[in-house]
Amino acid sequence: MQVTYEVLARIEGEATWSLGWQDGRIVSAQITFPNVRGFERILQGRPAWDALVITPRVCGICGQAHQLAAARAIEAVFIREGREVELSSKANEVRLILSRAERLQSHLKWAALTLLPLLGGDQETREDLLEGASKLARMMALLAGQYPHSSAMIPGGTTYHGSVADYVRGVVLAREIDQLIARPLAFLNEACQTSTILARIPGVAHPLLVLEARKGIVDGQVIDLEPEDISIHASPYGKALPVRIGGRSWEVGPVARAALRLPEWRERLACEGIRAKDRIVARLEEISLDASELHQSWQRLAVSSGVWDERANEKISGEGWGVVEAARGSLAHYVRLDDGMIQEYRLVTPTQWNLGPSLPDSPSVAEEALIGLHSPDEAEFVIRSFDLCAVCTTH
Repeated sequence: MQVTYEVLARIEGEATWSLGWQDGRIVSAQITFPNVRGFERILQGRPAWDALVITPRVCGICGQAHQLAAARAIEAVFIREGREVELSSKANEVRLILSRAERLQSHLKWAALTLLPLLGGDQETREDLLEGASKLARMMALLAGQYPHSSAMIPGGTTYHGSVADYVRGVVLAREIDQLIARPLAFLNEACQTSTILARIPGVAHPLLVLEARKGIVDGQVIDLEPEDISIHASPYGKALPVRIGGRSWEVGPVARAALRLPEWRERLACEGIRAKDRIVARLEEISLDASELHQSWQRLAVSSGVWDERANEKISGEGWGVVEAARGSLAHYVRLDDGMIQEYRLVTPTQWNLGPSLPDSPSVAEEALIGLHSPDEAEFVIRSFDLCAVCTTH
């Protein structure tokens, strides 16, 4: 057996992959994340609200998602302890705009910098996608005051009070983004349908997870799941920690969200397995959906309503989970507090679900998807279809 070993390029952070080849097929795969930064340890002994500032620094791409997950985790402590925290309609819309804008921005960057080079797109297409991503950063700055690593989402609501001028600028930006991404999306969708490499990559059956909805999909059937069901295991190699529910590895991300949303996706994936093409098409479809949802949220945003329930600033003891559907999939934060101080903090990131290490009784989602492929080009498409993030994985 011949083994190839490479550093994975064009990702945030560091990772390597080794592939075992025999008779022109991949027979073994191992993805290794060599570093760890210790965010969970840094948070121990700090005030609860420090998580809102520290966890967004886990990632330069999905900081809004981390901040929202931290805010929700703290809110969950209040709810579990029977303490009421009420979000205003304005706070909910601000959170939705920020989280969807960030998710859309991540998808556009992935399309421009990862997918487009694989499918052979031109420079104009790349520039339109990146200009759309730039305008999304400006949109987030309207509500969050700065970008990245803002402090707009807090337990009980948001810090944003708003103005009519911000509302007008937000609506205009949403329209400009739509115009910029229309042609690139049409090209990428057509290129996916005509790609000979994508057409020959087979599907692999994986359970799917959309943790924010508390749902999983197994053999085409939707089941109920809770973040409390998560188990975190010691790593057999590298620094990434495997995460499981019910002893299984679960695939997260746009393809899971598409399967939960659409019965025809569930039926097809149950029959054919999940292909690299499915992950790519689902992400492209989510670009259109998120862009449309941004329009609707700006229309619903009530500039004059309240922004924050001050009861969420009280010291409290207890534990809670906060879950967000980030660009790459389900992101979960767990916090245990004692009189407002963090005793324990856990982060479970999308790339942990998709690319964390295999265990003896449950292979990694991505590593299993690589088995049986016949060329480095096929392997490249598969690994890129997950949009991996090494820094989130080894937080």
